[in-house]
Amino acid sequence: MQWLEDVLRRGWTCHRPAVHADGRTLSYAELLSAAAALAAELTETVSHHQLQALIVAGNSAEHLVADLATMIAGAATTALPPDSTEIRHTAAGADVVLCDADGRVVVDGLGLDRPIRTVDVREKPGVARPELPGDTDDARKVVVCPLAEREFALPSAAVDEMLRAVRLRAPTGVWRRYLALAPLSSLTEQTFVYLTLQHQGTVLLSNALHDVSAAQLTAPVAESLLRQHPELDGEDLCRALFGPTTPYLVCFDPVAPIDELTARGVPVHRGFAIGTYPITLAAQGTSGHSGEPLSHVWLKVADDGELMVKSKSHLIMPWRSADDGWLGLGVRGSLDTAGRILVG
Repeated sequence: MQWLEDVLRRGWTCHRPAVHADGRTLSYAELLSAAAALAAELTETVSHHQLQALIVAGNSAEHLVADLATMIAGAATTALPPDSTEIRHTAAGADVVLCDADGRVVVDGLGLDRPIRTVDVREKPGVARPELPGDTDDARKVVVCPLAEREFALPSAAVDEMLRAVRLRAPTGVWRRYLALAPLSSLTEQTFVYLTLQHQGTVLLSNALHDVSAAQLTAPVAESLLRQHPELDGEDLCRALFGPTTPYLVCFDPVAPIDELTARGVPVHRGFAIGTYPITLAAQGTSGHSGEPLSHVWLKVADDGELMVKSKSHLIMPWRSADDGWLGLGVRGSLDTAGRILVG
């Protein structure tokens, strides 16, 4: 986990703002010491097998602390929002359930027979900077696919590959102030949050789109933007929505009205993800396609029109059979002459 090593090395004694949520700001030193303290507690709870952790939290500082802590501890981690219907099922295989305040209310209501912790985000003075576990296929992110009773796994080393691929596609300097609009439980949102931390930017969990350098749009947010200032287009609309600088806007939501926003002069970089795992991302704000494959994957179209992916980052989709490393994505599409993906 080179990205996390970078964050720990640069941020352990850094007092720059790392995350702003609910009217409070945590510095890098505060965020990382809280995560390291929680990681130390977690590793003490399980000694005979790898830690299996479930995070039930919304977009909160507690979620980010829990996520960093489980990676430091080398856990196999699943994150779910408090309104997920998969919490009871997923918790059955967990050694510990980590919650923010909203998640704790939901988890307590389910009566789970599992250790439950409400995450403490206060700085822990005197905590030693942790040593990260080596990259193995055991330490992984387990991603529950939305609206489906299935999941896939991404080994810890693969996260570095994914971050590198997205970083190469993004413009320089966009990670200064990242606004997290999509659920932090989604892999696409985690990708942008990790890149922001790696570049010592600030993750905003409660703010408007003014003075933001990057954000991932969801369908509701895109629809809200489209309804605002109907009399404006182009630079005038962007200035009214975002202020003097238009942020780097990315969207993986297939039902968001991105073409309509683009037509009004708001540049949005469309991407394609399978189960929130990013596959493509457009280099420019364009309509009609979902961009070129990111550098951590190869894409091809099968004879029957199904899109297939081969991952350089050891993507594990147990419900998909692999043919020489190629995994069928269950969706039809095509690639144009420039290698850009057209879904459907």
